[in-house]
Amino acid sequence: MPKVALSQFFRRCPVCNRNLDEFGSANAQEAHVKNCLEGGGATPQAAKYLVYRLPSESALLGVECVICLEEFTAGV
Repeated sequence: MPKVALSQFFRRCPVCNRNLDEFGSANAQEAHVKNCLEGGGATPQAAKYLVYRLPSESALLGVECVICLEEFTAGV
């Protein structure tokens, strides 16, 4: 089965947003993305967060988030 270039699925690096076509081969593109994911790339783009405002009656209020370890609070 032939290897499909990452650029067919991702046109830009998901970490630094650079155009993957700049890196040429699929192996070079994969190496760039791997390097960025491991923190070796240039300054990454701003982190993207999903913000969801919990209603005051939510069962999640006071529960610790498993990702950021902050307790959930009611949205305003």
